Amino acid sequence: MRINLSNAWTYLLIGCITMFYAEVLSGSSLLWFLKPSAILITFPFYTIHTLFFLNLAIRFERKSLLSLYFLGILYGLFEAWFTTVILYGYLNKTPVLGAFLGVSIWEFLALVFFWHPVMSFILSIATFEILARETKNGLVITSGTIINSKKPATYVIWLILFIIGSSVISLYSRFNILVALTSYIGSIIMIYIFYWLSKRQNVLSIENLVLSKRSLVVLGVMIVILYALGFLYHSGGVIVDYRAFIFISAFYMSVALLFYISKSTKNEKESLSENLGRNIWLIYLIGAILISINCILLASYGIPTILFLSIAFLGAAIFAISIALAIKT
Repeated sequence: MRINLSNAWTYLLIGCITMFYAEVLSGSSLLWFLKPSAILITFPFYTIHTLFFLNLAIRFERKSLLSLYFLGILYGLFEAWFTTVILYGYLNKTPVLGAFLGVSIWEFLALVFFWHPVMSFILSIATFEILARETKNGLVITSGTIINSKKPATYVIWLILFIIGSSVISLYSRFNILVALTSYIGSIIMIYIFYWLSKRQNVLSIENLVLSKRSLVVLGVMIVILYALGFLYHSGGVIVDYRAFIFISAFYMSVALLFYISKSTKNEKESLSENLGRNIWLIYLIGAILISINCILLASYGIPTILFLSIAFLGAAIFAISIALAIKT
């Protein structure tokens, strides 16, 4: 289908969900719904980005968690061009753990191997599907452990990810509980508003996020243009280390190959009757409680900081396991 204005509520919903996981839990865009730059630039960027890569997964029939993870890595590489974070560090400051071949080590491991593929991409799609539970027998992307309410592992995964997310947002808000909770709860309210509007218009379905080839090409061109503009703005005219350019280009091709050779999964329609459903709102409530605990009780113990720094090692571990699984299959 083409980009359909009647599906605007679903586009806004997936955009808000992605902003929540990518920018709010990471502490990068606190109180984003009150900032014109976030509404006019960051929000549209993430909406377009998620729609584009989601449609690649559907079009190439690669919707296993392994395939989505590799695609999410490609998704996360915008941090090289649009924000230049993995080239120059946050706000062009010194990288947390230094650089290798012109690439910021911690930022690359944390953002490209963990935060964007897992939080920004996979959790965003999974959450949209959970909210679309009324569309029984709809097109399912993240079927399995990540959304199945009958598996205890599902709740363990979500709890771990929200423990990490609540720690990071608490840290970046400088343990200001008012800022952290307002950003968190405000974003959830935005998600609920567009969830309710999508239900009311009867457009709450993954099928309504599927785009035509022409629309997909248009989004791809838009992303390239945004990458270029973002790079020119953030780099400040600084020339990229040629080693970093070669490394990232080679990495793009390697991960794209892993995604392409990953196991094909037919875009069949499956039942959503056993997905988390309304439990997602309970998970969000637990997240708010975790943020409060971090800001009030754990800040002085340095636990949120430890969890924040450990994200890079977690990302490296997930990537290594994914490579092993890809080779095995």
